[in-house]
Amino acid sequence: MPGSLSQDTQVSGGPLVVVQNDDLHGASYDYDHRVTFAGNWDHLEPATREAYQRFDALTEQGLDPGPGTDWRLYGTYAHTKLWLGPHGGHDYDERILRLVRTVAERAVDWTPSDAWNLAERAGYWARQGHTRHVELYRIPLSAAHLLHPQQRRDLFGHLTDLGELLPLLESLLTEEGPAGAVRNVVGEADPFATMLAEEYGPRLAGMLPLLRHWATADTPGPGDSWLTAVHDLLTPAAAALVHELVTHLAAYRGGPFVCHHADITWTEDRFLKDRSVSVVRGLIWTCEALDEPWVPSLLADAAVTCGTGHDGPGSTCRSETVAGAAVDVLARRGGTDTVTPLAFVQARVRAASVQENAARALDALADAAALTRDQFLDRTRPAADTEPREVEQARAATRYRLEQALIHQRAWTWREVGEHLLDHPVTGPDARALVWRIPGGPSGLPVRTADGWELAGHRPEGPVTLWHPVDASTEEVRAWRETGLAQPFEQVLREVYAEEPDRVAGHVVRYDLARTELIRHGWTGVSIGYWEHDRHEGQGEVVRDLAGWQARWMLRIVEGMSDEGWDLDALCATNPMTFHRNGHEVPVASVPPLVRSETLREADLTIAAASAGPNAQHLVDYYDGYWH
Repeated sequence: MPGSLSQDTQVSGGPLVVVQNDDLHGASYDYDHRVTFAGNWDHLEPATREAYQRFDALTEQGLDPGPGTDWRLYGTYAHTKLWLGPHGGHDYDERILRLVRTVAERAVDWTPSDAWNLAERAGYWARQGHTRHVELYRIPLSAAHLLHPQQRRDLFGHLTDLGELLPLLESLLTEEGPAGAVRNVVGEADPFATMLAEEYGPRLAGMLPLLRHWATADTPGPGDSWLTAVHDLLTPAAAALVHELVTHLAAYRGGPFVCHHADITWTEDRFLKDRSVSVVRGLIWTCEALDEPWVPSLLADAAVTCGTGHDGPGSTCRSETVAGAAVDVLARRGGTDTVTPLAFVQARVRAASVQENAARALDALADAAALTRDQFLDRTRPAADTEPREVEQARAATRYRLEQALIHQRAWTWREVGEHLLDHPVTGPDARALVWRIPGGPSGLPVRTADGWELAGHRPEGPVTLWHPVDASTEEVRAWRETGLAQPFEQVLREVYAEEPDRVAGHVVRYDLARTELIRHGWTGVSIGYWEHDRHEGQGEVVRDLAGWQARWMLRIVEGMSDEGWDLDALCATNPMTFHRNGHEVPVASVPPLVRSETLREADLTIAAASAGPNAQHLVDYYDGYWH
């Protein structure tokens, strides 16, 4: 409709002007000029140009537009008059300032899109060097009352550093009531922030200094002054609330959230957005000031929640920042009560930074005891009467370590196995269900006798390891499998792979599921495609390092690529696996059987979990004949 605002805008080196749709197609306008009272509006649609020229004449005479004016159009015109050129400026004619204030004080029927466009235009001009911020934002702020409160915070929250704008911003960005007081600090950009405001508003509103302090947790770690302030702000009621909130965080998985942009709304799954991340990190740091028995195990649960994704350990972290903060607090806390929680995090979270920090903390504790990390973890376990959750964490961590010991063929003395694993009420049930072996000798289940534990009728003097079917005869493997033994992980039923690297080639898998599965098994290099997107290659090598050997497996995206990139729904084709030693490819036959079998097993499990199905196999033809 002539003279009305559209949703389209044109931005160049000069003013952003809202114009008719038709004016945006097939035209290029030079805005590199100074807008005066006799502005050059030649680029506008005729009806809009005519209206702007009439407004120019009225403005030059200091007159109002009169009855029947389209105030949305007039308001956009008024805001446009604030542009001082591509290099900005500060000074305005008083007639323009009067014009702007007249519009800002009037109840104009702005739309949410108008408000958003006006705010973005003001920000663009401010970045150009326009320094009269109060005038630049006067009309956008008057229009922003139509926006959702979170949209106002998104658009204008960063302007609070501009002191001259505070009087205009205060009423716009401040909500009333307990829930509003919380939103004023946390915002409302994810379900966790909504929960803080709606469920905990009355209690948090009574602890606003502490909540505001949490919101300042935007550095890698808390300094001494930050922790001192926490000690000053903590009360028994605040400590109890911290316990509740960390418990809620540990059980939280994110969820659907209604988002707003201008007059558009949509729903997406969210976990924690930026402001919530700072607040939650501050909450986690506060646990460092609490000498309570619940802290270590609950921090570990929170770290695992934030350090994993909806598909388990290998999926993308919900919040690596918060997971890392929880591990850091455990590391600084030290002491034996952090050992099981740290081991539990190490067993469940695959994010490299979290793994490294947990390992560093455990190594420091082990070094102090003059033990290796594995020896230290064997010897440091919760008592049977410990809180059930800590026992569950200990069992999960032990199962992970025992399976890793199987893969890496860790050696123990039989005395160590009996004393630290078989006899302990927490680890014993799992360790006693596994088959052990004397290298080069017999294998069997541990047997308790009056004189202690025996293995295949022996009390071994030398090292023992967990039995792996790759080292056993076909008859022995069959015999163990026929026992129907219930085990904490696959040992006797573990798949064995011979020299079959081609078996993992020529499959089509879903990238997101394959990535999750590979990370879970310890593969790296799973962000395929990113570094080669400019050449539209969309391929990358995933790598598994094991016992000094390296397996490499090329994946290539065959569906899901576009000129704008690729997404996690992409489909990948798989190449044969190759093996390397000291940087050089080696024949498959030279690779130790256990290394070869375990890497191929992990690849095969990935294919099984991520297969795109037989209907996608035709996409293999795009893979340039690598395996043909």
